[in-house]
Amino acid sequence: MLVELKIRDLAIIEAMDIRFHNGLNVLTGETGAGKSMILAALGLVLGGRSDRDLIRTGSKEAWVEAIFEVDPSLHPLLKEAGIELDPEDPLILRRVVYQSGRSRAYVNCISASVNLLRQLAPRLLDYGRQHDQTALMSSEQQLLLLDRYAQSTELREAVEAAHAQLSTWQREHRGLLAQRATRAERMDFLNFQRDAIRDVDPQPGEEDALHQELKHLQNAEKRKSLAQKAASMLYGGETSLCAQLSIAQRAVESLAMLDNEEVEDLAEELEKAHVILEEVGRSLQHYGRHQDDDPERTEEIQERLDELIRLQERYGGAWDAVMQRLQDIEDELKSLRSEEERIKELERQIQQGKQTLLQAAIPLSLRRREAARSLMSQVAEELKGLAMPNARLEVRFFSIGSEGVACPWPEQVPQEQRSLLTRYNELDASETSTSTTSSNEEIELIESQESRLWWISSTGAERASFYLSANTGEELRPLGRVASGGELSRILLALKRVLADASEISTFVFDEIDAGMSGSAASLVAQKLRAIVEDPKQSAQILCISHTAQIAAAADAHFVVRKQVHEGRTRSSMIQLDHSGRMKEIARMLTGDNAMDGALELARELLGMDKTPILLRAS
Repeated sequence: MLVELKIRDLAIIEAMDIRFHNGLNVLTGETGAGKSMILAALGLVLGGRSDRDLIRTGSKEAWVEAIFEVDPSLHPLLKEAGIELDPEDPLILRRVVYQSGRSRAYVNCISASVNLLRQLAPRLLDYGRQHDQTALMSSEQQLLLLDRYAQSTELREAVEAAHAQLSTWQREHRGLLAQRATRAERMDFLNFQRDAIRDVDPQPGEEDALHQELKHLQNAEKRKSLAQKAASMLYGGETSLCAQLSIAQRAVESLAMLDNEEVEDLAEELEKAHVILEEVGRSLQHYGRHQDDDPERTEEIQERLDELIRLQERYGGAWDAVMQRLQDIEDELKSLRSEEERIKELERQIQQGKQTLLQAAIPLSLRRREAARSLMSQVAEELKGLAMPNARLEVRFFSIGSEGVACPWPEQVPQEQRSLLTRYNELDASETSTSTTSSNEEIELIESQESRLWWISSTGAERASFYLSANTGEELRPLGRVASGGELSRILLALKRVLADASEISTFVFDEIDAGMSGSAASLVAQKLRAIVEDPKQSAQILCISHTAQIAAAADAHFVVRKQVHEGRTRSSMIQLDHSGRMKEIARMLTGDNAMDGALELARELLGMDKTPILLRAS
């Protein structure tokens, strides 16, 4: 139950604190006084769209706070969001809108996401806005109402989850298929690069070794010349060191014969030196003879170096970079090959996903068919009390699409269920709704044994359309094509009444649901609103913006919204009326002039009916 609503600096509302009551709370006031802004504030605090234009001129921010008494069934959702709520504590929602256009949300003074407010909203109250009459003509909304009545939330969520997973796989599959040609071209290019590197087959340290070998070959002639020159100077010819040393050696030997004691050792040393010089000379001769250049090997090395340099220039500039490029190519080829394998895996997953989706959709479809007849019967019964005693309603189901891909039925589905689910009305799809085509992506399925085509969207395997015959003898036709505005309002109210018994929600909001109704029809609506709040099984609370005296007279709490100009600023205010105030406001609603004695008398009479409004003749 909504206990209190606090509003600050929202549009023409400067400050407003509203404490609501159990039962029927009616808000009245002249057009433009700000009644709808109160419901806009309620929508804002329940996760509606925020806009800086909502902030009152001259204010830095606007905020709305709503206090609810909630059922314990809501506690798990709050706990999941990290919010602990004692059983006796109220739930306090707060939304602040800043000049930047951004907003902040709070749940029991804890910062929360706007998405959490949106999750809480359908568990706290049910809106019945005036434009819901138009929504009633939408096939999507009609299906949603049927699902609410059938209490098929879990079944519908299972279909949505299976559909979302299958859609993900199909989008990925389509994307991979679309890229197949590009992927093949890329693989050809990478294979070419990989083969080019592998054909050259560069080895670690190979380039340095080749440069050293080439340098060695290029210096062969110079080394040979130097070795030969040195060898000639040491050993060879009459002028070589060895020849001169031999002359010196003979002279010392002669000297030793004259002075044996002092010179004999010198002769031995010269002998040793001569031997060393001969050995060095012969070694240099041998070295020089083996320093011939190798033009073929030089050319071979040069070609190999050129090949390595071209490879490095193309793939990174160094051996390490070439090897890294080769590894990158291998990794990318592996990834591309895995995408082809992923296509095959996705095809298996898609086939299994279609079976999973079909298995999820079947119980939802069966639940809808079981609930449809009961819903229409109860709504028709409610309409009898709303001056539509001969109304007949019917839910008709239609397949979503006309083309699909084969998908066999699961073996465990009984034949009688298959027969039931494939018996669609053969009316043209345009007869089912005045709304535009659903934006839900549809998944194609087909019943293989009977060649029955199936498409399943995120909302299930069928569309639903409400058909109405408002009067005896009239043919059933789509609701949106045959119902007047007043009839749509009454049907909406009847649906809310029936859905109240199938829902945990105890607070209902009606925004001008009586628009366009005559006096007698408005009286019947007032009686129906009283029936909702007085139902002992529901203990409902209703917030209703109304322009009819009959509904205002039926209220447990009557609030009036007024607009005033003070010091050049427009302000909207709201007060709860006492008995005298209610008489004057109801008189104004009846005639536009609360000073007329006749209007005041009629208002007194309306308020004296113990909350059961009398029927007024239409003027």
